[in-house]
Amino acid sequence: MAPKPLYGPRAAGWRERKKQRWCCVRESYLVIMEEMGELTVYDVFLIDQDFAIERPVRYYRQGMHLLHLDGHHTDEPDTVTQESGRGDDDQVQVTVESPTERKRLSSTVGSIRSTLSRVLRPGSRSQQANGHGRASASANNLTVDRGHGHGPPRPSQDTRASTASESGSSEPSSRPLTPMLDPSTHANPLDPSGHGHEHGDHEHEHEHEHGDSADGAQRRKGSKDVSKHVFYVVNSQSRLKLTAKNERQMLQWITSLERAARESHYTGKNRFDSFAPIRLNVAAQWLVDGRDYFWNLSRAILLARETIQIHDWWLSPELQMRRPHKDKYRLDNLLEMKAREGVKIYIILYQEVSSRTTPTDSHYAKQRLTSLHPNIMVQRSPSHFQTGTFYWAHHEKLCVIDQAIAFMGGLDHCFGRWDTPQHVLIDDPDLNSETSEHIWPGKDYSNPRVGDFHTLHKPFDDMYDRGKVPRMPWHDVSMQVVGQPARDLARHFVQRWNHLLRIKNHTRAMPFLLPPPEFKPGELAHMGLTGTCELQICRSAGPWSMGTPERIEQSIQNAYLKAIQLSEHFVYIENQFFITSTVVNDVKIENRIGDAIVHRIIRAHREGTPWKCCIVIPLLPGFSFPVDHGDASAIRIIIECQNRTICRGPNSIFGRLRKEGIDPDNYIAVFSLRNWGKLRGDVLTTEQVYIHGKVCIVDDRLAIIGSANINERSQRGDRDSEIAAVIRDTDMIDWQVAPPYVFNLVLMTS
Repeated sequence: MAPKPLYGPRAAGWRERKKQRWCCVRESYLVIMEEMGELTVYDVFLIDQDFAIERPVRYYRQGMHLLHLDGHHTDEPDTVTQESGRGDDDQVQVTVESPTERKRLSSTVGSIRSTLSRVLRPGSRSQQANGHGRASASANNLTVDRGHGHGPPRPSQDTRASTASESGSSEPSSRPLTPMLDPSTHANPLDPSGHGHEHGDHEHEHEHEHGDSADGAQRRKGSKDVSKHVFYVVNSQSRLKLTAKNERQMLQWITSLERAARESHYTGKNRFDSFAPIRLNVAAQWLVDGRDYFWNLSRAILLARETIQIHDWWLSPELQMRRPHKDKYRLDNLLEMKAREGVKIYIILYQEVSSRTTPTDSHYAKQRLTSLHPNIMVQRSPSHFQTGTFYWAHHEKLCVIDQAIAFMGGLDHCFGRWDTPQHVLIDDPDLNSETSEHIWPGKDYSNPRVGDFHTLHKPFDDMYDRGKVPRMPWHDVSMQVVGQPARDLARHFVQRWNHLLRIKNHTRAMPFLLPPPEFKPGELAHMGLTGTCELQICRSAGPWSMGTPERIEQSIQNAYLKAIQLSEHFVYIENQFFITSTVVNDVKIENRIGDAIVHRIIRAHREGTPWKCCIVIPLLPGFSFPVDHGDASAIRIIIECQNRTICRGPNSIFGRLRKEGIDPDNYIAVFSLRNWGKLRGDVLTTEQVYIHGKVCIVDDRLAIIGSANINERSQRGDRDSEIAAVIRDTDMIDWQVAPPYVFNLVLMTS
């Protein structure tokens, strides 16, 4: 039988979500299957930092069970299915005792029902006087003699006798009472003295003395209530209810889950409070500017054999990865070729609120890519009206090949990002004697300061007159990693992908993904994929972006703070924005990177040691219109926030240092880049080099490379989603900087 089309649980009906399903434990996750023996995955439950196993004490179930005992008159045990309110939970079957068992427990039933009645209906009064009379089916008509002890309330002798006679019981009224034991604790829940278990054992002995083997077997069967074999597993995203057939199976499950959690690298507390651990012996390489990045990425895509996972803020299908004019290496052509070879391609794109404010046209990109081949699957996020998320974005830039090679950093796979270290301004074939082809064809020749992107469904049409308008060079930094960090990035992508499947309504069937296993010891060395770097993946993720209602991860900010705090000689920061630790129009900027810089400078000043902070940011934000234009409010706000951070006002870095009697020029410097060129007729022109990298280099020993800007959106964790890597090379070289010093080889060459 062909597998059923799989949609996200949110798209499934209520009955479908409540259906009982099969589960199995894998290395660091739990797989929920559609049917036993099938390969169709219904959902995936990750074992993470918040993983826990819960075995609840079910007093409430016994209370409801007792209230409904008198409503059954069949000879066979009745079965009731109770389901949780979560869509991904299993069913729980609760077995109600047979009439024979109810006869034996009738006296205790009366007392407990009466107690529950008074708790649930405190205003009611018993209609019987002085504890005598006929006991009816209503709990309000039961008479209870509380006695003077500290144990549970006991029914009167007359009540026990009348109840037994009504139910047709042949048992003498002097038979010892058998309390209802909690299936999880085997104790009487209404006995504050805690002797319920002993009383139950005594009752079993009394039963064997009377030779009531059938009654004892039925009682033992009743004690194995299915609720006894139900437990919950919890992670940062969900709470899952699991039901085992018996005690042995439940203990096997719990043991397997505990062992998986104990051996997983994703449980416990990692450095910077990140979801991923520190990885050793990693092969990593920085890639500065788009030419080197896209060339290496195209080569990795050609090597793909199983999966390609792409996460982007903006993706242009017609992007040329190698130039000039090599259509074979155009992104859509590469993906189509690999899809035809059987490679599964999964893509997550940021869904813009409006093309007027964010002209990325993710709808066109999705339609263009999904039309190439069925193996290409695309999800856009967030669904603004469904989730109520209008201000925050998925800002990650990520590509994972076969869960073994990963590319990450500041470069989206889109127009305007391909560039060389020379950052040339002119691309006019009439002035180029070497080739008559454009290096930046169509929309790729861009200058957002002059005019933003438009009509992206016509990718090969120019937006400007190349003879009059220079392009705006784009400086960016990304990196390539191999081995275990690629598995961490793949797990991050899987978590994002599966979360979107749960909350979105899709018209196309798309599968849940399984996180990759750890590489075996020696496996990477055997393939020659080891290196000398120590690397850890960090991220900004929160409730809306990752579906973690009780966890906000801001491990990128934590890494920045610790790196600046522990720096010895200098910190180099290259970022698209620099907004931190200040107050703008009575609004406090809460990320603390600026505080860390100020505290480090104050410490250097008091210790009398040399220390420097170098900051490189764009000359102007990359938005259209002049600063004084009526539609340039976004530019003015960003400039004001950056000035308030750096030098304007008492809450700025400069203001706080001057308050301590420190000259900021001795410790901190801010730079921007610009280039020049010649248009037709030898007309000189100039334009800023737009700084888009998100890099922090500390003492040439440690670097942070990723997609996170230095602002509230990227650093807080509950706003834009981001990804970054903290890298340190263990291959050191000696260098002379005042006193002798050792540097990382990888970071020294960057």
